[in-house]
Amino acid sequence: MKFPDIKTNLPGPNAAALIGVDRDHVSPSYTRIYPLVAEKAKGLWIHDPDGNIFLDFTAGIAVCATGHCHPHVVNAIKKQAILETPVPRQLRQPLSSPGGIQNGS
Repeated sequence: MKFPDIKTNLPGPNAAALIGVDRDHVSPSYTRIYPLVAEKAKGLWIHDPDGNIFLDFTAGIAVCATGHCHPHVVNAIKKQAILETPVPRQLRQPLSSPGGIQNGS
């Protein structure tokens, strides 16, 4: 794909319904400056629930600028996810260690 594909008026009927649910149930302190509902995204394309496809011009704080679902990033996350479940540092020591669990170690 080399260009956006807009198939409905914006927001489309499915996106508009979800925006209504969001308005009724999510805090207004989480601001939205445009009525976009992302159903899926890959690379630099965002698809909404009405079949519209948008070029993603958004940015964020502390994000990786590789596009959505970049295969190298997805594979790295998968590899790490199967290695270890995050556990508080205090619980990583065997309970039978000398002196038991120590605060801050």
